[in-house]
This record gives sequence, structure tokens and C-alpha cells, in this order.
Amino acid sequence: MASLDDIREVNETGIRALMGAHRWGGATFHDAGWNPRHIEGVEHFFFYNLERLTGKHFIHGQPVGLGIYIGSLLQENQADLMLSALHRVGVDIRPEAMGVDWVDVAARVTTLQEFTEIRFVVHGCQRCSRNRVVCRSGPRGHHRGLRALGRMKR
Repeated sequence: MASLDDIREVNETGIRALMGAHRWGGATFHDAGWNPRHIEGVEHFFFYNLERLTGKHFIHGQPVGLGIYIGSLLQENQADLMLSALHRVGVDIRPEAMGVDWVDVAARVTTLQEFTEIRFVVHGCQRCSRNRVVCRSGPRGHHRGLRALGRMKR
């Protein structure tokens, strides 16, 4: 949060803050066969569902930012702080800025469970004994031999 103004200004300090925050992601994605689904949450699933049901493509940060805000509201987890941070870095998360409306947003939130059940399954890894959520397109790397445990449920 300390570097939000630098990120907005796209200066060296801001770029270093972003790269430092994402540094661990490369190893995590690699270990999962370049599949980030196990570390994504409601913010990305909202984004994917919005794309799927509207047929539109978006600037990544806008729908993900809106998903962060919506997820924070639903979880009663510092939604005002998240909204303030998004505004501070200059990400416009208003539906109209993305060419959609609040009716589209509400429809995507209310169909989110159905979307995740269609798109993702829970797999148990024989090698590392962990469960993870993976895309139905299939796991990669050492998770290639995973067996499906069934659809995701609440």
C-alpha cells in the first residue's frame, strides 16, 4: 500500500514494487504447470465469468479490481480500503468504464457458483498429497496424473 502513488506514476519505485509483489508468482505458476487457478479467487473468477457471459474483452485490472471490491464487500473484509487503493492507483472499476452495466455485474455475481462448477474441478495430487482447483482443460507438470475428486461445491 505504501507504493500506490509510485505505481500510479509508473516510476521506478512503483515498477519495482509491482515486480517484487509478483516475484513469487513465477515459481508458483511453474510448479502448477503454468496454471494460476490455485491462487486465484473470486476476483478472477468474476472476471472470467464477465468475459464469458458478455463476450467482451477487458483491460485485466478493471474487472479484477471490481472483483476485488465485490469480494471484499461479500466477505465484509475492508472493502473501503480496497476501493481506496484501486482509486489511488488509478484503476477505474466502474462497470460503465468497461462497457457493461450494474445489471451485467449482478448477473455475473449471481452465476459465479455455476460458472466455477462448470469450469473448474478439484483434483488431488498423488505426488504431493495436496488438493487444488484446476481448470477443466487439465493440469500440467507433475500434476498431470491427478484424479478428479468431483466438482467444486460450497
